[in-house]
Amino acid sequence: MRSCTAEVEFVEEANLHYYQAVAAQSLPDLDDIWLPSEACRCLLPGWPLLYGWSSIRRGWQALFDCTRELSVSVDRVTVQIEGDRAWLNCRERMQRVVDIHCRQNWLRVANLFWKRQGRWRLVLHHAAPLAASPGRWLQ
Repeated sequence: MRSCTAEVEFVEEANLHYYQAVAAQSLPDLDDIWLPSEACRCLLPGWPLLYGWSSIRRGWQALFDCTRELSVSVDRVTVQIEGDRAWLNCRERMQRVVDIHCRQNWLRVANLFWKRQGRWRLVLHHAAPLAASPGRWLQ
């Protein structure tokens, strides 16, 4: 049996792989990270709530299609594990180059992972915008 500390590290690693896949604009990597289920949900600022992995995948494809460059960084990560469920909260900074314009967003994120067949798989990504410039809300 794994220790709680080890499980937290596995959840953090799954989260890191998620953000690496987003930054690389890699749908095959996202296929490996998200649970292939209709139970999945994704809510990005300004988007409708997406239901099910196939709908979420189409949403990411649309975002990648109009994005020339993408970088993502996260910090202030916290993890709570209850059985085969893990809640991860973090602050995210996303920079996208669309056409010739660079857009930067600071987001507060909640990611929910379910443990399936020994792996932590993403089932919920909920990102909410923070203040336009770093300040007390980012602390």
